[in-house]
Amino acid sequence: MAGALPALSWQCSQNLERLRPPDANKDVQPTQFYLHNRAKRCYYHKILRTNPEALMRIEIGHGTHTGLRRGHNEDTLLVDEKIGLCIVADGMGGLASGEVASAMARDIVCELVTNGTTIASAITQSHAAILNQIEATDPDKRMGSTIVAVKLADKNFEIAWVGDSRIYRYDNFVLKQISHDHSYVQALIDRHLITPEEARRSPHKNLVTQALGAVSECELKVDVATGEIMHGTQILLCSDGLTGDVDDDSISDILADESRVQDAVDALIQAALNGGGNDNITVVLLRFFDE
Repeated sequence: MAGALPALSWQCSQNLERLRPPDANKDVQPTQFYLHNRAKRCYYHKILRTNPEALMRIEIGHGTHTGLRRGHNEDTLLVDEKIGLCIVADGMGGLASGEVASAMARDIVCELVTNGTTIASAITQSHAAILNQIEATDPDKRMGSTIVAVKLADKNFEIAWVGDSRIYRYDNFVLKQISHDHSYVQALIDRHLITPEEARRSPHKNLVTQALGAVSECELKVDVATGEIMHGTQILLCSDGLTGDVDDDSISDILADESRVQDAVDALIQAALNGGGNDNITVVLLRFFDE
């Protein structure tokens, strides 16, 4: 797949790795988005878009990498500027199962939000669809996905999440996690039984307590939060392949140091690889500026 995609909408329909283009410093017109795919790898030029209603300029960078320990990539991402939606989903289940679950979550949420459904409701309905898929194909199959999503509206945003993929907000050199992990170690942290640093070293750090397709319909918990966008705000969506190998202080330093948003995405992925690359790594980064 190559060439110009529709100007206002792009969906990552495959789990592909992003490579740095040789002409990455060249400016790309706001109405153009190019995808270059070679041997299941791709790279993206940065996207620039002006929101005429909010009078804010948005710079978006994104990328995904298999990492150094996995044989394939079960992560996926979506950026749809037409409806102001970004998603990162981290599939679980091995072989093709995780890829199927994360792709289903991505596509169903995007379709429903496009038709006016809230992101929380869309995530809940994607969970039901994944459960139905498991039941129809192999009830004993282990298949699931985490998900984080952000929906933009003027100078406000809404986020929703399930699992341990994360959303951060960065303002005035301060990084704050605005999602709250649905994980075993996070539950221990909340009960003051371990510290965040102990959680990073825990052999149970990858155990999630919530995931699409992994609990019953009535047990699913979709958390939501809202916020206001300011000049200089950065919103980071990522899978645990980033946060498992890069601590928050290092993430903050990278967001502060990089003047170009795609350079920051590159640096975050490289930091995760330098830290061991123990899982698939996926990053979507949004940076906002007043006009």
